[in-house]
Amino acid sequence: MEIEYIWGVLAVIAVLFILILGNSIPKHGSITEGDVIVALKSGHKVRAIKYYRSVHGVSLKEAKNAIEKLTSKHALK
Repeated sequence: MEIEYIWGVLAVIAVLFILILGNSIPKHGSITEGDVIVALKSGHKVRAIKYYRSVHGVSLKEAKNAIEKLTSKHALK
């Protein structure tokens, strides 16, 4: 294969990846408590912790503890 073809394919994949992820992640400042719950129910615990910190302005430890409580309260993974 020609190197230009490979780079072209990689560029298309990168653009598609950015477009897909760009639409699925809430924009900075628009994250809500609902986004925290959706992330948690989807099994994205780390993302839920990040969102919780953004919404509530708490430390990493406080957010982790809060997410763990929510997880056990609602019997989530």
